[in-house]
Amino acid sequence: MALLRSVTFESTRFESVTLPPGAVNPNCFGQDVAAWLQSSLPAALEPGAPVAEDYGWGVWTRVGDDPYWIAIGLMDEPEGEPARTWLVTAAYDPGLNLWRRLVHRPRPADLDRVCGAIDAALHGDPTIRGVRWWEDQPFVGAGAAHP
Repeated sequence: MALLRSVTFESTRFESVTLPPGAVNPNCFGQDVAAWLQSSLPAALEPGAPVAEDYGWGVWTRVGDDPYWIAIGLMDEPEGEPARTWLVTAAYDPGLNLWRRLVHRPRPADLDRVCGAIDAALHGDPTIRGVRWWEDQPFVGAGAAHP
């Protein structure tokens, strides 16, 4: 079972029409979301610089020695409407470290800490609304206001 959680939210604060320079794909929005989130997370999580991905953007964080990847992407909106629903997923990601992949078990409380920091940032911004947390897959079940 993967150690991850997702959150969706709506906001017109972030760019969803004009792609930033150097976008990897035609729908790679989220650079401004990643930069905002990086600056909003507590320093104790050691948030890294935003990284471009083929689906959007991401930010590395750490809890102790364990790395967590925060992936950020824009959800599709109905044709003709500006997209403004964002999906953020926080997941334990040991990368290429074979020992961590095979033997190490991250603490669920550490993922709770990362998600709690994301949640505080989202709920602390008045331009963000409709925050919904999802256990496994977005839009399966009712979701929750907090992780």
